[in-house]
Amino acid sequence: MRFVWEQGNKHPVDQNVDDEIKMNKEEMQNFVLPDKFTIYCYDCPDHSPAQAECICVDGVWTKFEVILDQ
Repeated sequence: MRFVWEQGNKHPVDQNVDDEIKMNKEEMQNFVLPDKFTIYCYDCPDHSPAQAECICVDGVWTKFEVILDQ
């Protein structure tokens, strides 16, 4: 689905797909993040791999905390 999420929002804010196949905003409101999720980043050539724990409260992404940065 390639959703674009933004901290502070309950639903995806966009889709990283061609315009002709994007869902409209009403359709995207059917999707929410889990209460807790992890973001991993391994592809940045200028930094070490990183991991962050994220928390949602009432479906809204409220917390982003880097827990690993080697």
